[in-house]
Amino acid sequence: MKKKEKSREEILREIELERNKVLANRSIHGYYTYDMWMDAISKAENYKEIIGLLHRGLDEDVKSGDLFISDAICIYFDYAYGYDNYGSFRNPEIDSRHEYSVSVLDQNNMMRNTTEQGYKQIIAKKALTVLCQKFLKDIRSVNKFKEIHDKPSWWNMIMDTDSKIFPKVIDFFSLEKNIQHKVNSHTDEILIDFMYKLSTAAWDCHFLKYKKIPQKLIEHRDVFINVLYNLGELGFLVKNWELLAREDVEYITKLATNVDDIGETLSLEEALLKNRKIAEAYVLIRKKIELSEKVLPLRKEILENQEGAY
Repeated sequence: MKKKEKSREEILREIELERNKVLANRSIHGYYTYDMWMDAISKAENYKEIIGLLHRGLDEDVKSGDLFISDAICIYFDYAYGYDNYGSFRNPEIDSRHEYSVSVLDQNNMMRNTTEQGYKQIIAKKALTVLCQKFLKDIRSVNKFKEIHDKPSWWNMIMDTDSKIFPKVIDFFSLEKNIQHKVNSHTDEILIDFMYKLSTAAWDCHFLKYKKIPQKLIEHRDVFINVLYNLGELGFLVKNWELLAREDVEYITKLATNVDDIGETLSLEEALLKNRKIAEAYVLIRKKIELSEKVLPLRKEILENQEGAY
């Protein structure tokens, strides 16, 4: 006999009951299908419903092929957007002094009051945590933190020609406040590892069979330069200066001389005096380019003369 599908109300009631009785580090079990989860998350309206569904959405027993995973991951990116910026959730039509409060459970299962803005951020952080644990985490055993020896486990899902996920990734990390700078948790570590590996692959795909860099990565190098800048990983660009295109160097210049805190555009000299790391990186890159233009032709001439002497 075919198993009867549960209604949305039954699903949400089951989630709520199990959330209240299991430990925080245990998974929640229940019968799901792709259609049921997508329908429930699209109609969810309150904090508890959304948190419960996000907790389960990428579990193995819910998955039903790449189509579902792709759609679901896009939803997680949408919910996670602005996770680290409280102001991202402010409604400009509501005076912050008159934001209404709602009661939510904190990590210790204690009720506390927060604003609508606050609980939206809680939802965003929940979405990011699940996204990192269930998708962005590179589970290839040969790969280490910020080290790629084989294609990361998420590579194919993101880089497939028809991937819906790649545009979401670009949109997500185009917001500077979505770029995590420090490792304060395991989720931060996963996110930073993902950002670093995807960004550096825009210039170096040594782990691919033919080492060819996908065009979609090349087209968004400006985003990846900004990611590396915010991660404090400009050393990669300096070290791999020979891989940089003219457009890359021009964008680095633009970042180096961008407006300061009071809205004034800086000269390169001013940027250096202000100890801007991006300006220092640009100077090193330019110096290496200039040296290569002088030294390499000279080295070639010396080698040709040596060959002619024999």
